[in-house]
Amino acid sequence: MLRRSRVWVISALTGAAAATRLASCEGNSTKTKTGEDPLACKQKACRGKMDMMQRAFESARGQQQKPQVQQQGCPVDREELGVSTWALLHTLAANIPEEPTEEEQKMLHQMVVGLARFYPCSICATDFQQSVASSPPATQSRAAFSLWMCRLHNEVNIKIGEGEFPCAMDKLDLRWRDGGTACDEEPIARSSADDEAAPREQLEGIFHKERTKSNAH
Repeated sequence: MLRRSRVWVISALTGAAAATRLASCEGNSTKTKTGEDPLACKQKACRGKMDMMQRAFESARGQQQKPQVQQQGCPVDREELGVSTWALLHTLAANIPEEPTEEEQKMLHQMVVGLARFYPCSICATDFQQSVASSPPATQSRAAFSLWMCRLHNEVNIKIGEGEFPCAMDKLDLRWRDGGTACDEEPIARSSADDEAAPREQLEGIFHKERTKSNAH
């Protein structure tokens, strides 16, 4: 029952995809394909929400304490860093010149190599460096670089059990450069109180559902 609660809590905090990965990896090794364990990495950027929740729940089992959710204002974890990095890279690829000059092509190549070298999660960086070495950046055109970036991202998604994005320029431009009609609509204003209440209401609903199921049995 506790295991199912963990999946539901993480679904509320990090999305269904993270919860699915936790459910599928429960009880298995967390080591990457390079043989390194993310929990053994000392850099805060190596840590993931699932890693921290796992530790929190394991601590709660022995001490009967509520698991602590990561506080705001802390360094980003592995998932937050990855999402932000991919957003930057895809957006950059979508907006470079259609035909970069030789100098610009060199700069793009150096940027990717440098990012792989200095990426702040060492475990991710090692994997990134291997991918770049086996498939160097295609910088001869905006389309080539965008498609290369998409394929690289899909390789990572396959490793972590996520879905693949269609590597077609019309799809990539729609997502990262032009946007759909909904992107031009005025956003609905939300108060800070609404933002704070939403996660709390989600968690209360989750635990209420869990208690109801436990009582039924």
